[in-house]
Amino acid sequence: MNLKSKLLFSLIIILIFSSCTEDKNTYIPPKTSVVDQQFNFHIAAPGVWRSSQPNQTSLEKMKMHGLKTIINLRGDEETNNWESEFSDSLGLQYFNEPLDARDEFNTEQVQRILDIVADTANQPVLIHCLGGKDRTGLITGIYNTHYLGKDFDEVKKETIMFGHDAENYPEVLNTIFNWKK
Repeated sequence: MNLKSKLLFSLIIILIFSSCTEDKNTYIPPKTSVVDQQFNFHIAAPGVWRSSQPNQTSLEKMKMHGLKTIINLRGDEETNNWESEFSDSLGLQYFNEPLDARDEFNTEQVQRILDIVADTANQPVLIHCLGGKDRTGLITGIYNTHYLGKDFDEVKKETIMFGHDAENYPEVLNTIFNWKK
């Protein structure tokens, strides 16, 4: 083997081993994106989008891509007021359903949110909270697991990949796993 062949062989071996040790929770952006600059925006399922708190520009862009419904999981009255008014001005349905990731979730409220998400007349629907991590992960996780039949372990990986803090908010994954329609 000449020097050039040895170097090429060594490089190939290094690349193979470095790809094997890659962190499997590394975020890989979706192949299609509706909004370039919206933090934690992901297409969770066909017709179901998730993100952090959107701004007006993001909502306008999402509307241009067909957005019909917004579900705000935050309890902040100031945010709720401007977002509700702005959604109305865009002709979007708007639901304010505040959840607290630190407490046990109200099953009736969560079911009400899931009913909105599952109704194809409301899709595409954007589900968001402040960071698009814990509360948003709860709703998209239940939807993907119990409505679309996605494997819980896969949903758990996605939820953590999108920023869910499982150590401080264990009720999120427990609720996804134990959900009964």
